[in-house]
Amino acid sequence: MAVIEEGSCLIEFINKQGFGSSKSPANRIEIPYTLIGEIVVFEKHEYRKKSNYILKNIEKPSIHRVVPECKYFDFCGGCMLQHMDLESYNNFKLSLAQRVLPPETKINPLMTIPKGSRRRINLQALKKDERLFLGLRRFHSHQIVDIDSCPAVMSELSAIFIPLKQIMIEILEHKHKAEIFLTYNNNGIDILFEIQNLNITPEKEKLLMNFATENQIIRLQIQSTEQTKTIFESDKPYIMLGDKKVATDPKCFMQTSFESDKLLAGLVEQYLPKETGKIVDLFCGRGTFSLPLSKRFDVDGFESDSNALEALENASEGTINLHQRDLFKNPLNENELSPYDFVVINPPRAGALEQIKKLANSKCKKIIYISCNPESFARDAAILEKGSYKLQEATPVDQFYWNAHLEIVGVFERLETK
Repeated sequence: MAVIEEGSCLIEFINKQGFGSSKSPANRIEIPYTLIGEIVVFEKHEYRKKSNYILKNIEKPSIHRVVPECKYFDFCGGCMLQHMDLESYNNFKLSLAQRVLPPETKINPLMTIPKGSRRRINLQALKKDERLFLGLRRFHSHQIVDIDSCPAVMSELSAIFIPLKQIMIEILEHKHKAEIFLTYNNNGIDILFEIQNLNITPEKEKLLMNFATENQIIRLQIQSTEQTKTIFESDKPYIMLGDKKVATDPKCFMQTSFESDKLLAGLVEQYLPKETGKIVDLFCGRGTFSLPLSKRFDVDGFESDSNALEALENASEGTINLHQRDLFKNPLNENELSPYDFVVINPPRAGALEQIKKLANSKCKKIIYISCNPESFARDAAILEKGSYKLQEATPVDQFYWNAHLEIVGVFERLETK
């Protein structure tokens, strides 16, 4: 990696990635782990025609800079914002919504899921000689930063890091790599080791089974060369959505925390009227919204993931009408939307452009849009407002603590005059 520029600059603002930004004579400088008003020394690195800026020193720190809680901060590539005091942090999170939505938009106060709540983390592992590196990749690098704890995730997950290292050094060979998927379910920890070309000997299998039982793992699987083998299983992993048990798997989509499930579902219910009606849940997943809503509404769910639909079907016991459908390629049209009074839509980060175009001209009374990307939300909101809807309010939800991401829950009402 070559150093192609060195210098110092004044940080003028924080961009949407959480990087401090400044202008140089040639271009815009964007440096992670910096704050407005700081004078910093930087290097610009280039590798394979891609460049990025590295913070080398802080000549004048901001009064809003605090000591990061995690000892791995700015080495580990996980969190980006631990150096901000609470006021700066909350203002930044709120700005992610303010900068993309029209000035007249009613934006409610920020709702925050606290640190230490995340129930899932994916770790990288590499064995070199007799040392095991386990952690996350350094920012803008393939290097694994070796960690033994993480304050962003649930304490039960953080506590498993050291035992994980001990078992991985036993089963991996020299220069062997692994990706580890950790999920804390309502009934315990589910682990998937993704390791290519691993020879699972009887001795290694016994070690893994002992590791699982000693650390209260409910399921341990190894995926190697496209085959998945269950080494240990004391129970089928599940999460509770409402009062229903919903089966999970190590790579399935779910909200970041148990608190997120409750908070987001509560907001959706809050924005719906007390009367009954017919709801369509688009991108329904495993039922974060469908299951609680089905207690008082007639709910139809649409989702492309067959595994998610199977899990939701089993949990709902047939009370939700489910349909497998790719809403990107085959969105519901205006006629198909006509039976529904209300719409709940929770698409991936890219948004739901084609489906939103159809919704814009529908006759549904209200649309509740849950988005994990303020920019795609703003794009889709503009389309709805050009059609038959008005954005009544938006609630920013910080369920990605210490990261430059924001969830938005928006409420759109149909304008009868259009």
